[in-house]
Amino acid sequence: MLAYFPKPLPEEMLSSMVARYHYYSGGGGSYATCEELFCKKTITYDFPSGLDHFTSQLCAGEPYNSEFFIFNHTLAPIFLPFFDDTNKEEILVEMKTVSSKNLHTKMGMMGDIKNKTYMEYCPVCAKENIESYGEPFFHRVHQVPKVLICPEHGCLLNEYQEIHKINDKNIIIKMRGDNLNLVPQYISDSTFSAQLQMIAKSALFFLKLAPSKFNKSFIFEKYRKLLEEKDLAYSSGLIKQEVIAKEFYKFYGERLLESMESSNMARQNWLEYITTTKGLKHKIHPIRHILFMTFLCGSVQAFFNFPIEQNDTFCPKQTYSVNIEVKLLKSSNSRLKVNWGERDIEIREKLKHAYVELLQLEWPVRITKLSLAKHIDMRAVIMKNKKRLPKTYEFLNKVVESSEDCQLRKLDAANNILLKEGEPPNVGKLLRTAGINSGHLSIKLKDKINLLLQNSA
Repeated sequence: MLAYFPKPLPEEMLSSMVARYHYYSGGGGSYATCEELFCKKTITYDFPSGLDHFTSQLCAGEPYNSEFFIFNHTLAPIFLPFFDDTNKEEILVEMKTVSSKNLHTKMGMMGDIKNKTYMEYCPVCAKENIESYGEPFFHRVHQVPKVLICPEHGCLLNEYQEIHKINDKNIIIKMRGDNLNLVPQYISDSTFSAQLQMIAKSALFFLKLAPSKFNKSFIFEKYRKLLEEKDLAYSSGLIKQEVIAKEFYKFYGERLLESMESSNMARQNWLEYITTTKGLKHKIHPIRHILFMTFLCGSVQAFFNFPIEQNDTFCPKQTYSVNIEVKLLKSSNSRLKVNWGERDIEIREKLKHAYVELLQLEWPVRITKLSLAKHIDMRAVIMKNKKRLPKTYEFLNKVVESSEDCQLRKLDAANNILLKEGEPPNVGKLLRTAGINSGHLSIKLKDKINLLLQNSA
């Protein structure tokens, strides 16, 4: 049973949690940490296995099981909808057991779409994570092959180029704030940027989609019906391959398809596979499914909500009527005035509860306006209405803490962890467990360390 394991952060890769545990626990080498957590010497960053053993090690009372980590903290959910139910179950069993082998091959990761060489991060997300949680971490969607920009911020992803690449299975990579470039870079071509953001948002949609809802047969049957409705198939059932290839190429353009390794010059004609029963026997990368779904329906969301009974969702008259309805809804909503005085008091009370909850976390999170607003899921309301929320901001200004204040609390937490594990604290262990750089110690931090060491002597 582990005395401590870091709390999973939203959309964090499980491998990132393992790296944080390895760092804070001050353990030995990567092999030792993997052996301790997963009962095996190596794990892969995207499809880890041995999860049943791992979850059995967590503290009693933690609401986590293997499927929680698979569906919320690995890349499995973006691949699982494209398997039949039997294969899906087999993959889940493989990820749970210690003896699994060749998961990348089974998931279709060894095809002609290359995996990422390094872990990647969004500079804006990393900065926000440092402000909200006190440290950066690796997000799932940023590790999906061919996701090149952040779906939320639209900036290019940066490679986290430490010594080791992500295919070095014995390496545990923790994101360190002092090794980041936090200046966001954007693509100047607005059309290309919008295409890349569509792909990133689609990948995020799949990561959050319940995999049990859809399977390979469902998706290919829907492809067939949509091709018939859009006159991309003959009445005999044969597919108009040349027409599809021409329209598909025109829809995306050479630049995007080349960047996705999915042009007409690809090693195999994947468009022929995805439009026929051949696709049922082959593994087609999720990025190509995203491209094809968007080609047919405008977005992956529309594909899964597409009413097959209709002839053409995108005919001009229907689009026009939808636009009118939206305008009417906006007009009637605008008459509902908000009582900002009551709203101000209500938000302040919610923030007071959030403040107490954050202080009670096992591992300190820096108390900032952003972290508190996010905790009650009211970030936009609070950040965009400062003048309308005077009581809210009066409270926020009283309770927000500096980076130094948070580090002082982290030293207390680190000291408690070491004592629970029977480790006598020293300066190095305290700083390493607290995640504090020894080269930037203020007088307060030095005094705090001395006090903790005196009390534990």
